[in-house]
Amino acid sequence: MQDEATLAQRTKPTDYTRRIERESILHVPYSVACERVGVVSARTRYSELVAHIEEPSASIVIEPAAAVGGSDAGAGRGLPALDLARQGDAVRTRPFLGRPTETRREEFAEQVLPLGGQLLVVDEDAALVDEECVDGPHAPIIASMKTRLLQADSPGAVEEAAAALARGELVAFPTDTVYGLAAGHDHLRKLYVAKDRPKEKRIPVLLSDAMNLEASAQVTPAARALAAAFWPGPLTLVLVAPRRGTIAFRVPDHPVARQVIAACGGGLPVTSANRSGQPDCRTADEVREQLDGRIALILDGGRTAGDKPSTIVDCTTERIEVKREGMISAAQIEGALRQAKVA
Repeated sequence: MQDEATLAQRTKPTDYTRRIERESILHVPYSVACERVGVVSARTRYSELVAHIEEPSASIVIEPAAAVGGSDAGAGRGLPALDLARQGDAVRTRPFLGRPTETRREEFAEQVLPLGGQLLVVDEDAALVDEECVDGPHAPIIASMKTRLLQADSPGAVEEAAAALARGELVAFPTDTVYGLAAGHDHLRKLYVAKDRPKEKRIPVLLSDAMNLEASAQVTPAARALAAAFWPGPLTLVLVAPRRGTIAFRVPDHPVARQVIAACGGGLPVTSANRSGQPDCRTADEVREQLDGRIALILDGGRTAGDKPSTIVDCTTERIEVKREGMISAAQIEGALRQAKVA
């Protein structure tokens, strides 16, 4: 019986033997490596046969990692694939080519990572900011931008302002209080840079219509009553916005401002069009004097009607708090809340 089994093994086709030898190269290192890292994989149909093969058909060279590429791989010591998978201090090279196909995982662990203070976040506006002043005051924009002045009532002025905002440019326009400076939602950082605004101060959102507030924030009964009493107008309400924290909202009582905001989707981040710490601007010329070369476009709507900024009311909790008294007095706020019976 043993002679018949030996004869049957010798009479197997040559292709079948070569196929088994190829399987030994492909599967033995992989299966052993999987055992080392704890990966469970399905056994191949030749796994039982491969387990009894002692030598692969092609020599695989083992060299120290530092010597790979700098010496002749053909001069190395040939080892079977099973021994190859157990080498912890070597790099597997392709037979007689001397080029590494796998590097040790330890080599990556030895790389020194930068400290947290050495990491810089670079975004699309990085060219406008001195990288050494990321955590300090914003460096001024290089005055190479030409600020255009356009009459707000000229044909196509609103459309041109909306197109400029869509391109990532900053646009100033009149509101019912002072001139405002707007940016697209993806370009908020440019507002901070242009105004030299401290980064801890958030940017308010101006809405084209009071109906947009319900879709933008968690509106409390007090906020709803104040919006009904003073919007559109110089009242800013601080509310909780889902996934964004607390944000200030306002609907301005100015046709140009609301048309620009509506053309951009119904809401825009807008702040006063002045340098931080400088007086508010009530004319287009005052805006140009402070922000010339820093913004792209100014819509000239004449002198604004208001001489004070908006009143800011915090409605994030049950206790209503006037954060800043502007064109609407604190007494007016209290009277509107009493009338709505939410005080």
